[in-house]
Amino acid sequence: MLRRLDRLWQRPKWPNGEEALPIIYLVLDDDVHDPLPALRARLGESPGGPPPHALIHKALDRDDPDEDIDTVLREIVARLADKQPRRHPLRFPHYGLATWLLRLRLPAQTQPDDARRIIAGELKTLLRGRLPHIQNFDLEAAGFPWWIKLTYTLLPKLLLPVMSRTWRPLRWFPEHSPYAQAGNTFYELARSFTLGPRDPEKVDSLLVSAFLEDLHQAYRRTSLWGSGRRRTCYPVLLISCPRADGTRLRLVELLGLLRGQRPRGQRQRRYPLLVLAAGDPPGGESALNGLGEDRPAIAGVALDGWRSGLEARGAPARWFVLFRLSAPGTEENEEQARRKRHAQDEIQQEIAEIPLPRARRPWATYLGAAFAALCLVASVIAVPLVDHHQCRSVLSLPALHADMTREPGYGADQCVGVLPAGAHVPAELADVVKKINENNKVAEGNPDHVTIIHFSMLTPASAQSVRVAREELRGLAIAQKETLSDQYPIRLLLANAGDGMRYADVAAEEIRHRARKDERIMGVVSLGLSTEQTAVAIRLLGNAGVVTVGSATTSDVLVSASSSYFQVSPNNRREAQVAADYAQRQGYRSVRIFYSGDTHDIYSTDLAKYLRTAFGDHRIAVRAVEPYQTDPGGPGTVINLLGASACAANRSAHELVVYAGRAERFNAFLNGIKLSCQDRYPQILADDDVSRFVLAGQNKAYPHLKLDYLALASSALWGKNCAEAKQNYSFYALYDQMFGGACDENKDGRALLNYDALTVLKIAVWNALQTGSRFPPPSNAIVSGLNNIRNRNKVTAASGDIDFGGQDPRVPADKAILILRTTADQPCLVETEGELSKQPHISGDCPDKSG
Repeated sequence: MLRRLDRLWQRPKWPNGEEALPIIYLVLDDDVHDPLPALRARLGESPGGPPPHALIHKALDRDDPDEDIDTVLREIVARLADKQPRRHPLRFPHYGLATWLLRLRLPAQTQPDDARRIIAGELKTLLRGRLPHIQNFDLEAAGFPWWIKLTYTLLPKLLLPVMSRTWRPLRWFPEHSPYAQAGNTFYELARSFTLGPRDPEKVDSLLVSAFLEDLHQAYRRTSLWGSGRRRTCYPVLLISCPRADGTRLRLVELLGLLRGQRPRGQRQRRYPLLVLAAGDPPGGESALNGLGEDRPAIAGVALDGWRSGLEARGAPARWFVLFRLSAPGTEENEEQARRKRHAQDEIQQEIAEIPLPRARRPWATYLGAAFAALCLVASVIAVPLVDHHQCRSVLSLPALHADMTREPGYGADQCVGVLPAGAHVPAELADVVKKINENNKVAEGNPDHVTIIHFSMLTPASAQSVRVAREELRGLAIAQKETLSDQYPIRLLLANAGDGMRYADVAAEEIRHRARKDERIMGVVSLGLSTEQTAVAIRLLGNAGVVTVGSATTSDVLVSASSSYFQVSPNNRREAQVAADYAQRQGYRSVRIFYSGDTHDIYSTDLAKYLRTAFGDHRIAVRAVEPYQTDPGGPGTVINLLGASACAANRSAHELVVYAGRAERFNAFLNGIKLSCQDRYPQILADDDVSRFVLAGQNKAYPHLKLDYLALASSALWGKNCAEAKQNYSFYALYDQMFGGACDENKDGRALLNYDALTVLKIAVWNALQTGSRFPPPSNAIVSGLNNIRNRNKVTAASGDIDFGGQDPRVPADKAILILRTTADQPCLVETEGELSKQPHISGDCPDKSG
């Protein structure tokens, strides 16, 4: 029998010599030792290297009643994928995808577009080498091909189209999965599999089918250079079945059942797997029950008879051959019984004494040197390209996972992702980044330091954006410096989402990768602008359990994107309410609203909607609500042409123009008014984004401009007393000490808001640790720590009181908003609304009307 088994696991040299492999089941009588461990030891001593083999074995009285087919298959895959000398290792991409699919989860009520984006993101994460929460499964065994990983590294945008058209596993699942339906794509299958009820039998069939498909693909001879031609041994599975109704016997039956199924449009397959099982006599409803049993002594005759009748018998029983290993009989005389007991006790020695054949060497071995030379030539060409894409110095060693990737920008490429120490930054940001790196070295010297990531725009495309990026970093550097003497100092990492947050989703993926590896990452702050891509990034980070705290973000869409998102600024609804209160106090009876027609700019469209509602509630007539065009052919009117509509407000002293767009377009809007009104500007009230326009001094190009605007924070709050007041507040004192010009540089408030965002997250970590959470605290404890910032525990921050106990979730209640007015010099304060308990009452210091 052993010699016949040796012939079975040796693969014939030519395709026409290959034959079907049986599933052999050894029925063990009482007191018969399990021979499988001895067989496994014998295979391991095979001359020329052992065949791929896996032994799943436990003592009969110690079988785990809770093990399932997924657990057993993971052990089998892990052992078959082990590297053997002079053998090309087996890889299991279909099984790896099936295991990933089994653990994929989508939030309830996920929309189809969101589901597709989440599934695509998780698939990218899998291909980048991470398969979390799966024990006893080495991702290397999944064997995702090098050209898929290379496509992801060089051209990540083309990854999914390339995979769906060229990679066999993604096309196999919709066609062969037990969950497949006609016309389904892999994404539709994944979504239905995740959201719908799961049938355990179908799940088991899916896993076994994927396992068998991987073996079938691994031994294909159709590929000229593939490893399937070089494999000279079939894999051998040795599996003990301690119970007649156990999981392992069910797995053996499934292997036979699924072997008997013929794929649509294909001939019957001969799966390259020799199965040798041993256990109690099968009973009950087992597919093996009732089959005839043969004796090992006539194994050759029995297997030849099975093979000749293979096509005539019905599936699945036709794949099984049963042999019975008997104990000494009671009718035998004492001498015969003694001899059989002696043979039973020395079974391992006798098995080991039977010689093994030498496995033949693959014919393609000599190609290894040629392939190595080809790889060397390819690397000389590919390394500079990969280094350029990964934003690394030329001819440095490329990384399998890049911290940054190069993406197209406005006029020049930009590096998106988490900046490594020493990374190049624009010259205007170099000084503050250097101070942050110095602070990081001090923080890292404390074993209890925590990490927070600044996630914003570090490659700005305009002078306005450069100033914003610089002030955001300055505020964070000040807040970080205050923690260096604390018990838990902060290490600050910088992540670039590109100008206008265009690549926020790409950078968010890198942050997710960092957070999985580094449990010290407490969260993300800043988040740049309120855009659709920002909302996508918040959703991705929230799904990965990363807490986010926005600094100057105000759109309600961001709040609904994740339950772990908070912000230190008021929302657009409150800004609209303050604008309507202002208009009513100033005696305006009608307004004209202008906003961005860009559907991806959720800040502007969201604010315009709330402005219209707020003015209506105050009984102020809304004469017009007009979007401006951001792209040729896009929705809205060319912004210069809106000047005529805005100038119509000059017909009445009680009509107000409200600008709810972006600062980058405000120049064009004013030029249209200037041409249409002959320098007779109507009274304009602008949103907080226009503070960038004012602080850049661009208002001086428009004499007689009458402009008031909302501000989320500003040193203009102190008016002429700023130089005196700053001595009493640590933020202004540290700003002067580190950078100078605290009163002049903080008119736009970005440094104040980012300082508050980092401070709030720091306090949340303290709250989490105060309640007994482990160090470092998990994300749910940090979320609870943020929610605890309310009522008596509110933070009297630099930009105004932060209290998350209001009506809007995770948004500060009654947060301070300033109304500022442009003058020939610096902006002045008109009025404030909201809680500013840290500062004494301050009245406006502006003349009655701007202009």
